[in-house]
Amino acid sequence: MSQFTSFSAMQPGNQPIADDSATLERFICSRRPSVRVLARPSLQSHNAVILNISRRGIGLLIGQRFEPGSLLAIQLRHREVGISGILTATVKHATEQPPGNWSLGCSLSRSLTDDEIAALI
Repeated sequence: MSQFTSFSAMQPGNQPIADDSATLERFICSRRPSVRVLARPSLQSHNAVILNISRRGIGLLIGQRFEPGSLLAIQLRHREVGISGILTATVKHATEQPPGNWSLGCSLSRSLTDDEIAALI
């Protein structure tokens, strides 16, 4: 069991999210670390903040909508010891968040370690 305080991934109305990746333990990123997101194929850069994270998923708040299936490179702004500077992810869902922002739920291409999660939350 992990040493971090977590929350269950829930939809509005307290209904569990059906996506398999959402069943993993998620951690709120109270520091709201900022990241740069590059989307394929254009590689246009967008700023985002990390809302939550799990071993295999990441929740981002960003000013651009991305379609499910979009491939993203997430560049961490502050390199912590033992953390790769870039994470790769696939968008699983996008939900509009006023004013003009989007909440993206993404699956990561690899599992994060406890140390990587601790550095981000």
